[in-house]
Amino acid sequence: MKQPHFFIALSIPQSTKELLFYQCEKIKGTIPFQRWVHKEDYHITLAFLGSVPEEKVKACMENLEERLVNYSSFQLFLSGLGIFGVNTSPRILWYKNAYEEKLMKLQIIVKKVCLEAGFILDDKPFKPHITLARKYSGETPLSDELWNEADHSVNKTSYFNASQITLYRTHLDRTPKYETVFSIKLQH
Repeated sequence: MKQPHFFIALSIPQSTKELLFYQCEKIKGTIPFQRWVHKEDYHITLAFLGSVPEEKVKACMENLEERLVNYSSFQLFLSGLGIFGVNTSPRILWYKNAYEEKLMKLQIIVKKVCLEAGFILDDKPFKPHITLARKYSGETPLSDELWNEADHSVNKTSYFNASQITLYRTHLDRTPKYETVFSIKLQH
């Protein structure tokens, strides 16, 4: 039997998920993508663990919970759209956040605990983001004009209180596709 995939992420509060969903609805007609992320699946990935035994992941989360016992919640400011891939035909559309030192430190702690638990993690630098859509599907390349129209139409002054770390299990055959397995609340 195939093992499920797991990842650790910063959870997004429901009110922010609603705001992001509203922003996506505003730009869907401007920049078409094949797959839009379900609003319940919005998150900021801190560590992708892959297909691993659930017991090993839960033990890692218990260690992480101990390390974060005094880690306080923080505000995270959303600052507009970003893309991964070629500008004219991007792979991923995402919402970016303003640089936040506490988020960067949190990801370092998560990564360290995961490595100590024996997980092999991606070596790419951490670029926090909330994925909104995948696979640009426009009939013509995405132009600077369309990109600017979409980016100018979204809210760049929103923020939320980052207060929970979640271990998710991926179900590719479901919508929404991420299931909460374990959560850690940060101090207020």
